[in-house]
Amino acid sequence: MDGNIEKPVWLSKAEAADYLKVGQSTINRWVDQGRLSAMKLGKFLRFLESDLQELIEKSRVNKK
Repeated sequence: MDGNIEKPVWLSKAEAADYLKVGQSTINRWVDQGRLSAMKLGKFLRFLESDLQELIEKSRVNKK
């Protein structure tokens, strides 16, 4: 296996909320609205760090 491949970074809902500096209820709302992708593993939601970064970029007000 190639050692240069980066493994995806998975975050819990609490970690995702902290990463984005929002509440967990906001995370729930964004998932329900389809604004944020999530993976349900058992009864828990998990989020890719790259998806959180993508949300940040899409939310940029002054795009250049």
